[in-house]
Amino acid sequence: MNYKQFFGRKADVVAKELLGRIFVRNTDKGSTSARIIEVGAYEEGKETDLRTGMSYEPGRLFLMPYRGSLLLNIATDREMYPSCVEIRKVATHEKTISGSGSITNFFSITQDLDGLLLGNEIQILGESIETSKILRRDGAAKNCIGIYSIRR
Repeated sequence: MNYKQFFGRKADVVAKELLGRIFVRNTDKGSTSARIIEVGAYEEGKETDLRTGMSYEPGRLFLMPYRGSLLLNIATDREMYPSCVEIRKVATHEKTISGSGSITNFFSITQDLDGLLLGNEIQILGESIETSKILRRDGAAKNCIGIYSIRR
């Protein structure tokens, strides 16, 4: 997958196409993977120091500190424009992990990976689900375009 090209689109388009794909974290100890089942799409909003990663080049991790956790985001659209998707819920064969901070813990993603371009260490694999299986709801943040999940 060409990550710059895939993530170089509007956040809501990318968010919908991430659903059903596999998020993979590769380390020297092995690989961990889970299916993406809920994401949030964000654009613009109040520019703060915590949100500078929203303006990263598309396809780069943006790990936003929030209440002692790191929220797992990936920059979208274009560099220098605040836009990203947040991975909010994933599922393995054994369990569902809810909450972006819990997901970064599950994948052992630490602040030193902020700004990392997806590729070898972190990958997105597989195909997205059919659009008829996507459920959208409003998010609480003013800059949230929507929260997208797989319809049950």
